[in-house]
Amino acid sequence: LLRDYGAEDYGDGNVTESVNARLPDGTLASQTLTVEPFVEVTGANSFGTFNGTSDYLTTPYNAAFDFERTDTFSFACWIYPDAFGSSRTIICHNSGAGQTTGWRLAIGSATFDKLYVWFVGSSYTTDKSILRYSTNSIVVSTWNHVAFTYDGSNDVDTNGSPKIYIDGVEESSYTDYANYKTIDDSMQTSTSLLIGATVGDTRHVDGTIDDVGVWSRELTALEIADLADNKTRCHKIQRSDLVAYYDFDYVSGSLTNGIEDRTTNGLDMVKG
Repeated sequence: LLRDYGAEDYGDGNVTESVNARLPDGTLASQTLTVEPFVEVTGANSFGTFNGTSDYLTTPYNAAFDFERTDTFSFACWIYPDAFGSSRTIICHNSGAGQTTGWRLAIGSATFDKLYVWFVGSSYTTDKSILRYSTNSIVVSTWNHVAFTYDGSNDVDTNGSPKIYIDGVEESSYTDYANYKTIDDSMQTSTSLLIGATVGDTRHVDGTIDDVGVWSRELTALEIADLADNKTRCHKIQRSDLVAYYDFDYVSGSLTNGIEDRTTNGLDMVKG
């Protein structure tokens, strides 16, 4: 028995369900089965749809997601892009639009189909920013699992971090820029966290997003693969370090009523 998870399912471990099973003689008997959570990325009720022009979700500033250049952290989600054509921001914690203090994961490049991670300190200048692009592309009109992890080294050349993952596999090579490979000052900023756009209501996602997780640790390659290959819910991976989790269950694509944070941090999002 497999089923999508709801709000009542966020305890530790698996869920036990009682079902009626038909026996060989045709009679019904109660059976108890244990089910494991999975992501219903094709379900009718379990994702948020962004219109590409004005839709985004936001939650007020909280220190939980205000990571410093020396902190470890990770992000993962499913995304189904309907169109490219311009830069699209998946998640953003920046002080403003464009080249501003903070961190983000977005889709961009000359062909607008690469993932990029962008960390900015006090300014977008030499030794105050990390900008890293994937080599592989995100595919339009299909579900892609995307993620990045960061080890807090604040230097791309030290340990090859941040790392970008597409469909559970780390990129084997990246496009890096000589002047944007390290940060020597703070990238913290007292602004909101956004899904689907940048601060300033720009670079909107055109498509669908599901099962968003933010962790205060560097996830391993095996953990990222588990999320992508097995469609494991974010809340089953390193639960104690999960800063925010948005499952988009039962919203039927609509962002109108916002989305609940399934962690105890209470970082619920509202439509911008």
